[in-house]
Amino acid sequence: MELVCGRNKQPKFHGTDISLALPHVQSILFMIGNGGSGHRAAAVALRHCLLNQCPPSPNEQHPVKLVNAAEIIDEGLHGQLLPSGDDVYNYFMQYGWYYTAGLLGYVASWSIRQSGETIGSIFDEFFLHEQPVLVVSFVPFLNSLMRKSLLRTCPTCQLVTLVTDMSNSSAHTWIDPWDDTATNHTYVVGNSQLESQARELGYSDSSLRRTSGMVVHPCFYEKEPVSADSIQAGSPTIVVFFWWMCTNACRKHSNPSMQEAPRLQRCSCVWRKPSSF
Repeated sequence: MELVCGRNKQPKFHGTDISLALPHVQSILFMIGNGGSGHRAAAVALRHCLLNQCPPSPNEQHPVKLVNAAEIIDEGLHGQLLPSGDDVYNYFMQYGWYYTAGLLGYVASWSIRQSGETIGSIFDEFFLHEQPVLVVSFVPFLNSLMRKSLLRTCPTCQLVTLVTDMSNSSAHTWIDPWDDTATNHTYVVGNSQLESQARELGYSDSSLRRTSGMVVHPCFYEKEPVSADSIQAGSPTIVVFFWWMCTNACRKHSNPSMQEAPRLQRCSCVWRKPSSF
């Protein structure tokens, strides 16, 4: 399976390439979150590439399932009676409270450590029911718990973590130190900093894949970009904000620019949490 990242369609890998023949009768789980929209966007992009390369026949079951990991945990811990951490994070980001939103990462890390055994049991029950052949994680904090749960419940299943941030940090812990439970775990990283951090934590070529960048949906690069010379004089310039949580803050900062440049127009693309996948 080729991982397509940006306009570079020949990503660089350390170690062997990732190869996957889709087992259409069994499930491949993409574990995502709704804190921001990057986790889900990366999962949708990879699913699109995967199914384009290995499409199921009309009578075969859709092999890739998007699963909100936070919802599974919230349901197991308190029946979703409390606001989810993702919803609180999105609320802060929407109103430009970026520093406060950043602190939630430390809160999430602490909460997961305190409830680690219970969360592990929740994953055990979920994976036993699903019996996946592959799990791809697009979320931080939970990767160590997921790989240990898979070893207990589905020992032949591989966990692949696709890091959607630019680095590993205490506020967004993607990469846990390598140990004996990491034999089923592969990290896909998109820059040299993440690669160095993974190697410092004990991961070698056999469990590390370096791509040319972050995963980008093919719709952004399937067609050649329009050259600047072909744009008619006087055509309006449009700024597109893809991240709906930042709409209010972006509007505040973009209004002065729009007043100074009459040709500059704004287009807000709103993403909303889907009711189902």
